Amino acid sequence: MAAAAGGPGSGPYEIANCNGDIIGRLLTETHDLAPKPVCAGTTDPHPIWDIRRLENGRYILSNRGAPTANIDDWLFALLQHQEKRTEWEILVVSEELFHIRDSATGKVWTVPPGERPVQIALEFPQEGDTQQLFKLGVLE
Repeated sequence: MAAAAGGPGSGPYEIANCNGDIIGRLLTETHDLAPKPVCAGTTDPHPIWDIRRLENGRYILSNRGAPTANIDDWLFALLQHQEKRTEWEILVVSEELFHIRDSATGKVWTVPPGERPVQIALEFPQEGDTQQLFKLGVLE
């Protein structure tokens, strides 16, 4: 598995797992500045992601204006302390499927089993685990 050569460019995207669950923050969140969970099967009808490619080939992935981070192996959007964001690697698995990997831990986004919405976990890649595969849809 290799980092996306040339990789996705910077811009707006939709992210879904290979089963079609859209990934994003929930419409109903607590009204504080605590990190917000990022879920599969989001209740947000327009979960636009800003994917920004860095000079080192890694990415900052932001949802609704907040960069994301791996916090204790769970995916969160940071409303404050945004300098603690995670730099992600987007790894090509097949023509349309990707792993999204934490560059520091090597763990990838994983959709846990259970009722949707469900928060994205980070786990080490497992061969053939379709819950670790994601699609990136470019938005105009």
